[in-house]
Amino acid sequence: MIRVVVLAVAIVSAACSSDPGPPVGGGGGSGGSGAGSSFELLRDDMPDPAWADAALSLAKQWHESFTQLGVSRAIVQPFRAPDQAVVPYLFRVQAEKGGKPVFRSTALLWKGAMINTAGPAKAGAFLGSLGFPGKPLAAGHVVEILHVTKAVDAKWLKPPSANGWEAVPAEALAYADGKATLTLAGEGGARLVVTFASNGAFTTAEAKP
Repeated sequence: MIRVVVLAVAIVSAACSSDPGPPVGGGGGSGGSGAGSSFELLRDDMPDPAWADAALSLAKQWHESFTQLGVSRAIVQPFRAPDQAVVPYLFRVQAEKGGKPVFRSTALLWKGAMINTAGPAKAGAFLGSLGFPGKPLAAGHVVEILHVTKAVDAKWLKPPSANGWEAVPAEALAYADGKATLTLAGEGGARLVVTFASNGAFTTAEAKP
């Protein structure tokens, strides 16, 4: 595994994507602003150099938001399942100010671009690019991807990044005939059934109790 520390990352704001990135508080007193602001980037537990490069790209795309939050260090790690499986390039991110966390989230990069909040079509295309559902993924990883891309209404999702991996039982995701079905539990016994076609695209249907 690769652990890389980059000191004094300085990236001009023009490098940021349109992704909204981390939440930015009001008041204007949280740190520096503008090009030349810097923070320490810790790329931890990188499986290979391509992962390290993707982590650096993430830092560039969230640089402006990190600057406005006054971030002094960002820790970026692969978002690993309990069996250590990873999905490229799904990251866990923790931003710190003065040694204390100010932001925690997951982030997803595909083809060099952040696809957080990109919606269901992009989520399906990304999953298909991984070979899913022909190539099985952990149920928790699928839920996390749907969460980070805002592909499914948040009321149905318990992403493992916030709720732990036990919140998404393995049996919630079933595979058959080159397709997959993810069953999500809601309030009052309601269920949302997410059906994935062979190319990763999906449809949803709510089942009443």
